[in-house]
Amino acid sequence: KTGTLTQNKMILRRCATVDSECAVGVSSCSAPDCDTDFVHLLNNMICCNTVFVQTGRRRDVIDDQDTPQVNDVYSVGAPSSYAFSESDLMDEELRLQGFVDLHYEGESPDELALVRGARRFGFHLTARSNNFVTFVGPDKKPTKLEVLCTLPFDNVRKRMSVCVVGENEDEVIVYSKGADFSMLGVAGKRAKRNNESALRDIQEDEEEEEDDEDRPLKPSREDVIRSRVDEYARMGLRTLVMGMRVMRRNEFDEWLRIQKQVELTRGDEETERMLSELAQRIETPTRVIGVTAVEDKLQENVEMAIASLREAQIQVWVLTGDKKETAEGVATACGLFRNIPVHFESESKDTYAGMDVVVSPEHVTEMCLPLSSALDRLDGCCSVLCYRLTPGQKAEIVKAVKRRGGVVAAIGDGANDVPMIQAAHVGIGISGNEGSQASMAADFVLAQFSFVSRLILLHGHWNYARIANVMLYFFYKNIQNVMIAFFIQLYNGWSCGFPVNMLYSVCYPVIFTRFAALARHTAINPFIHPSSHSLIQTFGSLQPIIFGVLDQDRREKELLADSSLYGIGRDGTLYNVRHFLFNIADAVWQAAVCYGTVHVLNLDSRHSNEYFGFCLASAMFITNMAHLILETHCINAHMILIHFVGAFLTYSFFLSYDIIPTDELYSSEDAMGDFSFYAAMLVATIVCLIPRFLIRVLLVSDAQVRLEERAEVSELSCL
Repeated sequence: KTGTLTQNKMILRRCATVDSECAVGVSSCSAPDCDTDFVHLLNNMICCNTVFVQTGRRRDVIDDQDTPQVNDVYSVGAPSSYAFSESDLMDEELRLQGFVDLHYEGESPDELALVRGARRFGFHLTARSNNFVTFVGPDKKPTKLEVLCTLPFDNVRKRMSVCVVGENEDEVIVYSKGADFSMLGVAGKRAKRNNESALRDIQEDEEEEEDDEDRPLKPSREDVIRSRVDEYARMGLRTLVMGMRVMRRNEFDEWLRIQKQVELTRGDEETERMLSELAQRIETPTRVIGVTAVEDKLQENVEMAIASLREAQIQVWVLTGDKKETAEGVATACGLFRNIPVHFESESKDTYAGMDVVVSPEHVTEMCLPLSSALDRLDGCCSVLCYRLTPGQKAEIVKAVKRRGGVVAAIGDGANDVPMIQAAHVGIGISGNEGSQASMAADFVLAQFSFVSRLILLHGHWNYARIANVMLYFFYKNIQNVMIAFFIQLYNGWSCGFPVNMLYSVCYPVIFTRFAALARHTAINPFIHPSSHSLIQTFGSLQPIIFGVLDQDRREKELLADSSLYGIGRDGTLYNVRHFLFNIADAVWQAAVCYGTVHVLNLDSRHSNEYFGFCLASAMFITNMAHLILETHCINAHMILIHFVGAFLTYSFFLSYDIIPTDELYSSEDAMGDFSFYAAMLVATIVCLIPRFLIRVLLVSDAQVRLEERAEVSELSCL
């Protein structure tokens, strides 16, 4: 969504009514004279929000030692569970001449931007509680408004409203704010002036209709505001339309009585629907008083990150609730659109391959239908922008793409992104000013959007390569072990005997098959305690586990410089049927060579069966270790150390087992003192690895060579 691309540090840039327009900068501004709508606009910006005031930044208290003294903090309208340090009072950004330093906390950055923007016009919010809002105007006189009711934002109304007592206690003013389509849609004609004092401050700009047809028609109030909204949206600003309604106190009291009765009923969907209808009843007809526009700057390196994802042939979708013009401005600024975007049309049957597509909410609803083929026409397009979407629509479009076999990663930063994140295969949360709901629901949490390219293109590629290589190695290792047992039976009269130490044979299999081997070995040797198996099993599994954690098939700079390398994992080139069958054949070959070499070594010899088993176990271990070294792409001190540790633990086990007075007494020491043992191990290792060495090193395809050359060129160009 667009919020993940921006810094969520919003600044008010424009305030406008029907007659006035002000560009807000870093310095103080003055409200236009003789424009009562502008005053009500500023009152709306201060009152219609959830911002509370404090004299210091919030500081989380970890323990009692960090709790400040009572004299160190001073809070106005803030919850008592918050603590503020004295050093926070020196915040230069919020220092106001003639006022104590104030700091604002709110649920969303746009609310904070409006309150801070009002300060530029001399309207300073100084305190807020559940029942009152206090602010100081340009005349330095405090104004205290009684809050009668607050109607929070919901996905049905798309508005928020606050009901306050007017100058006359018999009046109630309903300040509302929301998206342009929700506010302009409920704006009615000028209400009848049932109360002179309430409407005395509202100067109507529209003239009464006259019968003279030759007189040019004046644009309506809604048309003027709508044109300003479109203008600001094309500038890439995020707009909010402000409105107000004045009503009698007795009428409001009757509405409030009904509203409280509904609130006391059971809290189900029907109650929520009735509360929403009651809120709409008091908010309409709304008199539009103005529009605000805030700027939310892009994060650093966003354009570079999106370009990298597109070069990796990843289709990037932006799902936003913003207005179309605002969304297109952000998409163009962040590099999502490289060409002139085209709008999706349901009547046409043409595909949009290679294009940047803009999709309306109506067409998104059509795409989410189970039997719809509209989504198929977006195959091969470069990017997609969907605007004016609700959180539910974002989740539905993710599910629709998944139904078509797509692998989806959803990136969000706020509570309204949680359904989308939970519906995707991989959820990525951006921690910021929008709260922690998205981060708690996500699989990965990042500090900013630019890290997404590193997460996917670098760590995603490494993760796929590691899993693919480890899985193939485990299959190879198990098949080799089984085939050695098979070859033994050819010369053992099919007696099911196995010369290798049974305890070591339990340690040999991979982690996910060790429990079956443990049960089998315990049945054969019940006197061996099961706890010893878990300790010894690390001999055969320690090396591949470390290999799966630390190995890097390509360097970091290489993967970040050439995004097309991500296609190796997306296309499944490292783990497929061809690689699987090759590993099976290689495992059978190595099993035959290991057994054949040890068999020839002990032919016509007087060594015991335990001696033969130790030589066979050593051939298996050394061959597996050499095989793993050959498959390792990143040889470093950690990998070398872990191989030495694995060899040390393995032979320490055999030498220690020799001390036990069994049939294997000193059999390993006898073998390790014979030169023919080392010669056999060397021959077995070389012969086993010849096929894999030839395929991996000498028979590299021309395509792989060209890929390496292209990566080197890309790396040099980055340098």
